[in-house]
Amino acid sequence: MRSSILLSFAALATAVPTPQFPGLPLGLLNILPKYFENAASGSCSLNQVTLPTSALPAPDAGLTLALVAVGRGTQNYTCASSTSADKPTPNGALANLFNASCLASYSNANDLAMYTRYKEGKPKTQQGQYPLPLIGEHYFVDSTTPSFFLNVLGATELKKNATAPAPNATADVAWLKLEVQQAGTTSTVQNVYRVNTVAGQPPATCDGLQSTFTVEYAADYYFYSS
Repeated sequence: MRSSILLSFAALATAVPTPQFPGLPLGLLNILPKYFENAASGSCSLNQVTLPTSALPAPDAGLTLALVAVGRGTQNYTCASSTSADKPTPNGALANLFNASCLASYSNANDLAMYTRYKEGKPKTQQGQYPLPLIGEHYFVDSTTPSFFLNVLGATELKKNATAPAPNATADVAWLKLEVQQAGTTSTVQNVYRVNTVAGQPPATCDGLQSTFTVEYAADYYFYSS
């Protein structure tokens, strides 16, 4: 299921219309210039960065936060029929990953969540007025195995360890803790968290939908390494 780094979303199945998202929060106008200052100076330590509060288990003992990324892409679904008798079935995801470590290093979880929500309204392969570096991709190697390829860490294949509902669970996909499985993994990443999700939930039924379809989403991903 792996694609090129610049994902060709036009080749994906028909997408469900994306809800409208807010414009750039005013507070970010003050945050983002500092991001570029930190990035230029290399002062992007993640030592003080913590996960957003949730019901997910803590990272495994002995791990340290190696990278924070913003993911922009689609959650993918299938339908057995186009009637209300069937419900959409998850069928993996496909997303570009953008390096947000410097943004996270001096802001807080709420700031990063605001940035992610803003980015959901932007094209999936560009980051508009305030760019973040494109560093990799997220895809599924099979229906239950998410994979992340990062040019700074390598490849990591994982399995779901725990899930927690998003604050706006009706519209936003769940928050997750993923743990590494050794097959297909070349990185030192052991845990990956998906948090601050925006959109991605499918319609309640398959009424009027095609057999395969996509729903746009954004999320923050926290990568913990040994």
